[in-house]
Amino acid sequence: MAAAPNTAAPAADSRRLPALDWMRGLVMVLMVIDHAGDMWDADKNLTDTWWLWVPGSTLDTAQWFSRWITHLCAPTFVFLAGTSLALSLERRLAAGANASAADRHIAVRGLFIASLDLLWVSVWWCLHGSLNGPLLQVLYAIGLSMVAMVLLRRLPTRLLLAVGLALVIGSELFVDFGNIFDRGGMFWLQAALVNTGLWGFPSLSAPDWGFYIFYPLLPWLGIMIVGWVFGRWLLQHGNRGSAAPERLLLGCGLGALLLFVAVRYPTSGYGDMQLFRADDSLIQWLHVNKYPPSVTFAALELGIMALLLSLFFFVQRRKWARGRGIAQAGPLLVFGQTALFFYLVHIPVLALPQMLVGERHGIGARYASTLLTLIVLYPACLWYRSVKQRKAASLLRFL
Repeated sequence: MAAAPNTAAPAADSRRLPALDWMRGLVMVLMVIDHAGDMWDADKNLTDTWWLWVPGSTLDTAQWFSRWITHLCAPTFVFLAGTSLALSLERRLAAGANASAADRHIAVRGLFIASLDLLWVSVWWCLHGSLNGPLLQVLYAIGLSMVAMVLLRRLPTRLLLAVGLALVIGSELFVDFGNIFDRGGMFWLQAALVNTGLWGFPSLSAPDWGFYIFYPLLPWLGIMIVGWVFGRWLLQHGNRGSAAPERLLLGCGLGALLLFVAVRYPTSGYGDMQLFRADDSLIQWLHVNKYPPSVTFAALELGIMALLLSLFFFVQRRKWARGRGIAQAGPLLVFGQTALFFYLVHIPVLALPQMLVGERHGIGARYASTLLTLIVLYPACLWYRSVKQRKAASLLRFL
């Protein structure tokens, strides 16, 4: 969501890679399906973590699938945030920009983005009644990962990739599976770094009040690092006429899916984050742990993302994709280039009507509200992109 350094139309910046914006735009659409379920679908499925799943429970196929397709969102947001940040920063540094000033900008922007989870997103979820306290989720993870990259970006590429993979694969070693809802002490630090949890100060008047920490920093930082490495690679091999990105992404995507199968095949063991496969059904194979992201979750979602992104790079090279203006005003590209604006606006657009109606319905209401939200947001995002293009030096650059 924080991935695009600016939201000008592609004609205003020939260096932009439409494939990245298309991919980001696609997962923005999927994200609305997920959050529309929170707002409108009384039967929404939330079993994608070991502390929510009751072994032996029956999964409604339509509800499960409507949730599962949205798993692609967060890993793609974080990965592409790293990719686009690397592209924009390292281009500026190569052009002679001041490194200290660039680092300060990244740090300030990262802290600002992380603060939006508390100052904006949490407010709407609380007003809607979905939460009883502040929420730390994907903006927190993206923002603080950006701050961490101020130092980590100085590592050699191979070492940086090794650190990123180690964080993604090794974070399960530090998860305390029996301590998810501790409410005091130093649990907040463990929860904020590697664990998922609810941390707060319960009282008789608000026994469930606390900080909801759904996106611990370190595993998501690992995904951003891998995205950053891909951004570095694109600077060398990602010109619009080259098929190299397609081949690399295809190979990495298939490799990630093979890793998913290898780790998921045993019915118990490391890599599943305690959400083990109960049987051989497709649903059980794909029923992986998101909070925090297991190895199987990261491998599956990043593998799917890589295959889709490979397809988008293939389309990007086609003359008809450029000649017919597909890269100018297509919904996926517009949403992808205004992703953080889209994210901040879509929550009240979904929440306010439901708060007025006062009732949740079923899966049909979820998809109807998704469609209406996208219809409303498309012209809003077109307008915002044009405003930011005209005022590139304003505070809007932080969005």
